[in-house]
Amino acid sequence: MLENAKFIDSFLKHLRKTKKVFIFSSYQTQRNAELLCDLFTTIGIRVYYSFFRANDVVNAMKKEIEDATILALITGQDNAFLVDVLSSIVQKEEKRKNMFIIASESQQSKLTTFNELFVMPSSNPHNQYYSRSILLDLLFSLIHQQYKVLSK
Repeated sequence: MLENAKFIDSFLKHLRKTKKVFIFSSYQTQRNAELLCDLFTTIGIRVYYSFFRANDVVNAMKKEIEDATILALITGQDNAFLVDVLSSIVQKEEKRKNMFIIASESQQSKLTTFNELFVMPSSNPHNQYYSRSILLDLLFSLIHQQYKVLSK
């Protein structure tokens, strides 16, 4: 996680400024996204998340998304549609500044147009899901704690 300290700092600064976050998740990271929603809610962050379809959230909240922090969790094989939705959100360079992506190494090549990218290292191929899930839970716990400290 140390190699991604800049990503974490940038995300925290942006989140402190906006105090609202849109979370988009591939199917593989839905449990982690739900945990993050719960953590953010406890510290007063307005959270927008739908585990149904990413474009449902985007279409319903076009005005809100303009000045929010956007976090996308992209792992697994089920995310081409999600990448397309995210790309449509950030067609202009200034909108990319509020987009933060956490992705597996295998998905990195799909995400070359995004500025803030946290790439999760690969591990044992037989246990990648569990390793990623644990890493995400630890990362979200760290972000939650850091946000509380910075907000004092």
